[in-house]
Amino acid sequence: MPRLILVGGASGGGKSKALAALPATVLKIGVDAVLYDAARRAFPFVRQGREHDWAIWPRDPGTIDLPRLLELALMQTVPRCAGYCGNVVAEGAILINDWFRLPFCEALARLGMEVSEAHSECLFLDPPAPVLLEQIHRRAETNPYRRHELRKYPDLASVERLRAALTALLTPGRWQFVTSTEALTAVLEKQLDAA
Repeated sequence: MPRLILVGGASGGGKSKALAALPATVLKIGVDAVLYDAARRAFPFVRQGREHDWAIWPRDPGTIDLPRLLELALMQTVPRCAGYCGNVVAEGAILINDWFRLPFCEALARLGMEVSEAHSECLFLDPPAPVLLEQIHRRAETNPYRRHELRKYPDLASVERLRAALTALLTPGRWQFVTSTEALTAVLEKQLDAA
């Protein structure tokens, strides 16, 4: 059975960088793009810039057919995923939320992938606060779309609060902690080699 690896952690932590190092034979899904597309479909009048805001999403599964919505968003943003039969690595901070991760995995299965959340690996990238703050600063300097992160997390205390808030959302015993992009890359390569 192909492997499904889900990578969560704070924005700016290095999740995307770790995925970029993986071979092209692995299907890599940047969940931010899927989330943005799904938000535009579900909430056409959401204010510009709020598409990635978790607060817009209802937590009651009876409110919205999130698996179907994510299936449509995946078909739009990652057309290669329909019927894909290999290893999949998805990264995004929102994956740490059960209310999103479970429907996301269901959407992948609906697209014909032989994956399930129960058999997935969940990795949480949690670099030390000073490292994360430095990475947020570096990204804000080089990418204008990431400057809002620097406004939200301008100092060490705000980054510590972010780390604590994200860690509090994790399902106990479900997530393996990794403290650097290099370590995450090594864990990903090892798990994919074992597939």
